[in-house]
Amino acid sequence: MKKYLAIVIGMIFVLGFAASAFAIHAQIPAETQAVVAKGATQITIGGDIRFRMDYRSNLSDQLDNGSGDEHFARVDARVRLKIEAKVSDNTKGLIQWEHDWIWGDGNMSKGTYQEGNGMIANGNKILQAWIQHNMGPVSFKIGHMPLALGNKLFFDHSLWGDDAVLIFASPNKQTHVFGVFAKFDENAAGINDDATAYVLAGGYNAGNFGVGGDVSYVDDQAANIHLWNFGIRGNVNVGGFAIKGDVEIQTGEVDTVGGPDFSGWATYLRGDYKLGSTNIYGLFAWGSGDDADSADDIEAFQTSLSPVVYDYAGYLYHYRMKTATGGAGGISNTMIFKVGAKHKVNKDVSVAGSIAYLQADEDVSLNGGTPDDDLGWEIDGSIKYKMDRNLTLALQGGYFAVGDAYNHADGSSDDAWGARLVTQLSF
Repeated sequence: MKKYLAIVIGMIFVLGFAASAFAIHAQIPAETQAVVAKGATQITIGGDIRFRMDYRSNLSDQLDNGSGDEHFARVDARVRLKIEAKVSDNTKGLIQWEHDWIWGDGNMSKGTYQEGNGMIANGNKILQAWIQHNMGPVSFKIGHMPLALGNKLFFDHSLWGDDAVLIFASPNKQTHVFGVFAKFDENAAGINDDATAYVLAGGYNAGNFGVGGDVSYVDDQAANIHLWNFGIRGNVNVGGFAIKGDVEIQTGEVDTVGGPDFSGWATYLRGDYKLGSTNIYGLFAWGSGDDADSADDIEAFQTSLSPVVYDYAGYLYHYRMKTATGGAGGISNTMIFKVGAKHKVNKDVSVAGSIAYLQADEDVSLNGGTPDDDLGWEIDGSIKYKMDRNLTLALQGGYFAVGDAYNHADGSSDDAWGARLVTQLSF
């Protein structure tokens, strides 16, 4: 308790003096000094408080066998705090801190039901800490920041971010180009055993029409992996339809004797149509799987993604359940057909629903049964209520009718489902 009290007191102390510290001559105990005229720096403080009640069944083994995952419930919480400092028209910095926890155990209080239920603390995280400066035609951003590419088929680190350097420019209002150096993994200090990504990307958007693309190279020195990903995408608005598409192609190699080559791919197509207060959409997504008969190639589409819900799947598949990806994650070894709708009932209430059919690109056995490509059907739904300014209450959940790929050795399997209630205050 003393540890957390010290953190809270420290945060109050920092916030209480943040504005004045940026408005006077400040002695920086690092390598330089900063002089900022009084009133010249704009300090913006924000954040959010979130509590979730989570209820699940059969998401780990897809079987009603008393393994413990039937009717599983928990409560988790998250606190985020963000401070942005704009010191001039050309320079700003941002710090975002997060602490999250799951109520459960770890407390030293006594009794059958402990005071406060105790908690399992996932610890403190610095989600963002970066400096951005505009040098005229070119700008740079350096530090720890969220990063993502395109429709997030291959790469999305927008939840917890990477240490990176981003250089970007906008030659005109329609064109944006950037390059990224991002550190994915830092192993032993001073040894060339890290994983690093290099990205060149650009896009052109003319209102109702846009095209873009990127080239990404991942150099994993520890695993001797040299992976290239080429993405090209476009979007168009025509006749009331908003359509976007994405194609990703991979090449490269595992640089060992007889090491395999990468040859994965993925594609994505989505169309949206707005009818009054209702948005209707359909999408198709397909990522390649690994052919067991082709040992010379790694044909499964490789991904690097955050643990969040993506639109091409749903609340359960890709987020809560075993998938056909074989560890690659995301759209790898998965084909998805999905339709859905979102309706705004009034200014405070919105509802949404979707149904998706999922199939493996290559046959898989997820629970020990006969390999099969039938993953199953997922039905999702949600309702969101704006209780007050920046205060929302949302109920979301899904039901997954499992296919034969989830069968156990005796041919049995049971459907899975999950739901959660989320209360969030943003400020």
